[in-house]
Parts: sequence; C-alpha cells; structure tokens
Amino acid sequence: MPTPAILRCDCGRPWSECVYIVQRSGIHRWLYYRCQHCSREWTVQEDVADLETPVSSDEVLEVHRLLDVEADLVQLFKAK
Repeated sequence: MPTPAILRCDCGRPWSECVYIVQRSGIHRWLYYRCQHCSREWTVQEDVADLETPVSSDEVLEVHRLLDVEADLVQLFKAK
C-alpha cells in the first residue's frame, strides 16, 4: 500500500499502527484511518490506475528497474 499523506497521527503513532478501511470507486481509492490510541480519524484519497489501460513495455522495464532485484523479468513472471 502507498504511504498516506499523513505519516503520523497527532499523538505521534505511525500510520502503520492505525486501523484503516479501503473503499475503491472508479479511479479513486479512499483510505479511512483511525488511531487506536487516541481515536483520531482521517481520510486519504488516492488516484488509482485504470486497469483497462494497456501497459507499455517501457513501463514494465521501468518498474523492474525500480524493484532493484537480482531476478530477470522472465523469473519474475514465473514467480508465484
């Protein structure tokens, strides 16, 4: 999951310790966070990729480069 815009609750707890719910609608995703320590709530809206849009080979190569893994693309596609 992407890192939300608010990295910490006001009480200092990291977002990874908070409870969250994800709602997805079309090209948007909303993440509803709640801190279990202080009960503060906040919402983050993210744009998501359109799954109907084809991915180019250049985009695949760029993601592979960013992954910084030892495996080549064939090995990655075979991995389960």
